[in-house]
Amino acid sequence: ELSLDEIYDVILQAKELGARKIIILGGEPMISPRTMETLTFVRDNGLKSEIFTNGTSITEEIAGRLYDLGVQVVLKMNSLDEIIQTELAGVKAAHRTIQDTFRSLRTAGFPAEGHMLAVSTIICTPNLPEITRMWRWLRDQQITPYFEIMTPQGNADTATLHKVFSELAEIDR
Repeated sequence: ELSLDEIYDVILQAKELGARKIIILGGEPMISPRTMETLTFVRDNGLKSEIFTNGTSITEEIAGRLYDLGVQVVLKMNSLDEIIQTELAGVKAAHRTIQDTFRSLRTAGFPAEGHMLAVSTIICTPNLPEITRMWRWLRDQQITPYFEIMTPQGNADTATLHKVFSELAEIDR
């Protein structure tokens, strides 16, 4: 594990090489006691930041701090359906946690100009039937959808996936 000074050095090296944004991923990055310090350092050095989170540590207070720092927040959510979200996350409280996180982020002011809120979704067989509905819901909420598929393997139905992505493009047109 890198020390805080080493993390800061890597960020400054990235900036010197032309980076304009630092993206913080996990596991769950919010469980680290260094995350808020690191995000502050990123902002203080003129860089943008984006964090991918499952929302388990996003309280109203943390959401407010993320807003104040100008952090772009990407919430991991694979389904609007409680049963499917639970199945995909492997955690019973995942759906409730996501709903609570949305409330905290909205209370803080997300999404707004300069304060992007996005949802990261992995398209897979269990959530495939709801993908276009989910895309529309996110767009209606001014939430940016980050939808991706895992690399198709074996008997993956690439025609179905092409159809889904074509429908998503049509929604945005």
